[in-house]
Amino acid sequence: MNINSIPHLRNSVVLTKANTKNNKNLTLPPTNNNYVTKLSNCNTALYFHPSFKALKQQSTIDALRAQNESESYNLQKEDSFHSLPQSLAEDFRHQRKHVVGGGAIVTTDLFDIKGAYKLFHGNDGVLYLFDPSEKVETPDGYNRHETFDDIQKGSAFIYSPNTCHVEQVESLSQREGISGVYVEKPMCINREELARLEKVVKTPNRNPLYFGDYFYFAQIAALRLMGVPMPYKDSVHIEFDNSENKKFTNSVENAIAFFKPDEIKSIECRFCEQGADDVTERKWLQDRSKGGGVLLDLQVHVFNLLNLMGLELTSIDKLEGKKYPYPFNKMHDSNIPPKERERGVFADMRPGEVEDKVTIKGKINHNIDANYTVAQYMEEREDTITIRGKNSQKIRITVNDFDKKVELLDENDNVIARAGTNLHAYALMLHHAQTHFNDPNTKETPMFFDTQKKSLEQIFEIQEQLYSKADSSLNN
Repeated sequence: MNINSIPHLRNSVVLTKANTKNNKNLTLPPTNNNYVTKLSNCNTALYFHPSFKALKQQSTIDALRAQNESESYNLQKEDSFHSLPQSLAEDFRHQRKHVVGGGAIVTTDLFDIKGAYKLFHGNDGVLYLFDPSEKVETPDGYNRHETFDDIQKGSAFIYSPNTCHVEQVESLSQREGISGVYVEKPMCINREELARLEKVVKTPNRNPLYFGDYFYFAQIAALRLMGVPMPYKDSVHIEFDNSENKKFTNSVENAIAFFKPDEIKSIECRFCEQGADDVTERKWLQDRSKGGGVLLDLQVHVFNLLNLMGLELTSIDKLEGKKYPYPFNKMHDSNIPPKERERGVFADMRPGEVEDKVTIKGKINHNIDANYTVAQYMEEREDTITIRGKNSQKIRITVNDFDKKVELLDENDNVIARAGTNLHAYALMLHHAQTHFNDPNTKETPMFFDTQKKSLEQIFEIQEQLYSKADSSLNN
């Protein structure tokens, strides 16, 4: 497979600067524990700092370790520049892929899910689509299933509405011909559903399960900087590194934590979207019973990313929820005061409403200052996670869909290092899921379930506080 023939890689000049002449003889730091694993045939290693084990993330770490040691992920420099190893394509070839749910995430060019499948299996794989709503038209390139029971052989990828996820997982996880089940975020919408999912996860002899969040693969550089052993290390492109001893570069290439938890002073997350011009197509965002609100739509990404780094929100000192007062299709209504028609102007939540903006201040890992702002319908988009070290340096993670990068800043906010990911994040995630389904070493581990369970428990607790406060106003 020629690199230039792959749509997502056509504009990539360089896939990796790992194992280049300057970095060929890197020396790994001495260690006396079992958290360092040398990879065969690679001048790199995996590093796990002890906080992961303490936070009960070991099952995810074990799965990632097995994936990293798999032949599929040992991309060498020559492979990166000229072709993809045949083993990558074979995980997809000649296998049926069942897409459950035909909404915006399947049809939008931003995620290009059909293109992600074809990236690896070309025209040899067969794509089928089932959608719970008969109103959804089947996109070109898919074969339509008339019923959910038609899904009997191959792997299944669930992109259905949030309220459908758990019931579909319960059924597909037990079907004899299904080789694996992928679940889009959020994997469920309340505590009762989370308990049902956990029961499925603990069921013996179930099909392999994979709980996806493309932020993991959009931010491979950030995760590796924080010591998380993510696969596809050669998809990380280091643009420059003027830091002392090239610690930024070495951390990305060797997955050695740039900041360990006890070296972090504060974390600030600002994930604020401009919002759709007309919310009528995304009515579920405004409905509690369907998993609406920015916490399950946006903040879950941030929690998933930080929890995988071993950085858990452990206490809340301040919590505020707001509501955007008017849908965008009424923004130009002359009866609405001009100021209130502007994006970014929010009001107090009322009974029954879901949140459009949330501010959270608290502690991560009990002693790291945390400040989160998440919102939709903002005038200006904000999309960064800033991890500030006790040495005054900062890692700034940009989570913009169109500009995914990780930067190292000095005490004056000057950029002294930058890394990004060239490969299409969704393509990487879907391939990782398919490889997980085919790998007997990871079959029993539900990929990313522990991390996302922790994220949802945090969100449910925050929702309960916000909704309780809003609903109580009815009695005042």
